[in-house]
Amino acid sequence: QIRQHYPSLTQQCVLMSFHDWSGLQNVATKQGIAHFLSKPILPSHLAPLFDEALKGSGILGRRLGGLSRIPDLAGKKLLLVEDNLLNQQIAKELLAPTNATIVLADNGEQAVYHATQTDSVFDLILMDIQMPVLDGVEATKAIRAYRHLGDLPIIAMTAHAFEEEKQRCFDAGMNAHLSKPIVPAQLYATLAEWLKVDTYLDLSSDATKDVASEHTEGEMTLEDIHMMDLPQALLMLGDSRELLSESLCLFANDYNDAASTLEGMITTDAEAALRFAHTLKGLTATFAMQSISQGFADIEKALSQQDLTKARNRLDKSFKHEFDEMMALVKSFCDQSSQESLPS
Repeated sequence: QIRQHYPSLTQQCVLMSFHDWSGLQNVATKQGIAHFLSKPILPSHLAPLFDEALKGSGILGRRLGGLSRIPDLAGKKLLLVEDNLLNQQIAKELLAPTNATIVLADNGEQAVYHATQTDSVFDLILMDIQMPVLDGVEATKAIRAYRHLGDLPIIAMTAHAFEEEKQRCFDAGMNAHLSKPIVPAQLYATLAEWLKVDTYLDLSSDATKDVASEHTEGEMTLEDIHMMDLPQALLMLGDSRELLSESLCLFANDYNDAASTLEGMITTDAEAALRFAHTLKGLTATFAMQSISQGFADIEKALSQQDLTKARNRLDKSFKHEFDEMMALVKSFCDQSSQESLPS
């Protein structure tokens, strides 16, 4: 399935099994899998894989261009707390050029565990607010209950920019606030301030800048996705067309039927619908799809006020058509890009 639908990921697969080494090698070779590990797996087995992946495939730190004043965070360890996988991916890409070590947590409960129950010593935590299991505010309160973590910088990340929401974060013990979608320059400035860093990297040279590739007549480009304010979207994603393209394709793959799914949720589970509308508002804002993002913001507000009728009315035929048209354009762009990446 991976080889058929995502051929570029084949070389990033790792086969793991209790087979003896020679048997495992034979299975991996037959399936075209480049890497394999025999259980039990030790940290020393994993390290070479990550070193090779980061150095060879250039997954991290390879895309961003046109940016300056990026703090050099070599030797710093950051805990990134974010429940949405696409937001995680974008945040990791934006943080990669800082040279910091990044540890991920999918929710507040995991964040508390990483901060208090492991040997890791973090220099700063980037904390999403609205998450399942345990939200960012409650996670921060739990972390602050440990006296030795009282001075650990915790930066809130939330799509709620209201003053009362910011104050709620500060009351819980957070130190600063970043509004989503995160603007890279603001992220870097905040990290430099709270980590007291005065050494900066510069990726703004023409040699590293990510520019539009040439295309033949009839081919789709990012400019063809007219619901998206392309300059603003690039600003949000480090001036990288590559990162924007890959993020859009992940979005299309995961949220193709989001409007219809949200419509059903409003009827069956209003609380889940509220969370989903919040997610969709944030993601479409990251891609600078202002009209669509505003629609999801209106739906989220209606659901927060328990006005299901108003939420349904906002998710009308016109809005769903706009969303579906946008998604069709994105999918066409991604299908074309996928075909272009296949070997001739």
